[in-house]
Amino acid sequence: MRITIVFSFLLLSILAVLPAFAQLRELSKPNPAAVWRTAQIASLESQLTNQNLDSRLKTELSAQREWLKNWQPGKLSGNSLTSTSNPSPNSVAEPTIDPSSNARQLRQRLFGPNAHPTVRDTEELQKLLNSHDQDVGLRQLHLHWLDQPQYRIEYRRDIVEACDRLVTILAGQPQSAQVKWATAYACFRRSRIRMLPIVGGESQKKTPNQTIDSYDQLRSDHDEIVKLIGRGHIPFASLEIAIMRQDGWYGQALGLLERASQTITKQEFLRLRLELLQKLRWPEPAKEIERLFEIPERAEQVRN
Repeated sequence: MRITIVFSFLLLSILAVLPAFAQLRELSKPNPAAVWRTAQIASLESQLTNQNLDSRLKTELSAQREWLKNWQPGKLSGNSLTSTSNPSPNSVAEPTIDPSSNARQLRQRLFGPNAHPTVRDTEELQKLLNSHDQDVGLRQLHLHWLDQPQYRIEYRRDIVEACDRLVTILAGQPQSAQVKWATAYACFRRSRIRMLPIVGGESQKKTPNQTIDSYDQLRSDHDEIVKLIGRGHIPFASLEIAIMRQDGWYGQALGLLERASQTITKQEFLRLRLELLQKLRWPEPAKEIERLFEIPERAEQVRN
């Protein structure tokens, strides 16, 4: 009888601790994403030890390694992995070039802090352009007036032509730092229009390389910007990312996308991030982005 009681007590004790053992065993299981991340970083670091590695490939592999080191498995969200508090200290805002001051007063009426543009203002701009066809200040103001979000689809060809005119006129100006930056912004505005999808039907879903303009034109704008002010400037990130994607430098594109996350919508940021992760064939972080779109409440946050 005593033996039976002792045995029953031991059995109950064992049964009581079994859930705890099961929980410990579950917790001790390796995280597949963490294991994958460790192996991927080790592989990249091994490749980077090659002394004969091409410099561009080394930059790409380093960018991939940096992203993976910043990524914490299971914690990927709609936020950037990189601090964006001071993402591009060498970048400057688009400068106004108006040496003759012909556009100064009208610019204030169109874009000043208390601006209330009227039809008379736009008519005056056209009259000034007719009488001062090569005035750089008026040409820049004309481009800025056309290249507003609400006009970009309807007036895309007019905007590209305005960019062409301004770039040509700026080339004849003394090449100060401000003129170079103004030219770079004009080139970017032109490329931004070229990256817009064609309006109508299925064409709205097409990617930049399927629009009416080719990547050769985008590359020309990109190369001109790089020649003028260098690479990696956040204001021009969308163009540089497009070129990197085309060239297969997905790690560098991913790194620049993280730094430029505040310049685009959260939905577009996550869409591009997922696309680049898939191009890199990184299934574990890609799964985390896919889950954000699958969970209804998180999908709503992504859209907002």
